[in-house]
Amino acid sequence: MALVIINRDRAIVSDEIMGQLTQALPGIVSLALDVPSNPEARLAYQDIEVRIHESHPMDANTLPLGIMIIANDYPERKENLNRRRYFIANEVRRLLLPSCLVGKNQIFVWVLLVPASFETI
Repeated sequence: MALVIINRDRAIVSDEIMGQLTQALPGIVSLALDVPSNPEARLAYQDIEVRIHESHPMDANTLPLGIMIIANDYPERKENLNRRRYFIANEVRRLLLPSCLVGKNQIFVWVLLVPASFETI
């Protein structure tokens, strides 16, 4: 399980862009964070939950589009976390081109690995 939280400024980031992201991110994130050598760290498309948040007028110092990914911390993920984050950011870049946001420091991708335990019931 991994959780993707997308925060957007609706005045700048369209519903069309959000639709593209919510469709593509489960595949991108599962590919980037899957660890085939560790059965507990395996991720597939259906293991990625995406939640959308809208910016609020009282938010401070926010970018128009933020993508935060929270996933269980495994040594295999941690040892090359920057490479994994770069892969996700590059795929988002490719997906959103030629958006006016790309290349202007208007989007962030933040991968957080945390000790966690998850179970569906």
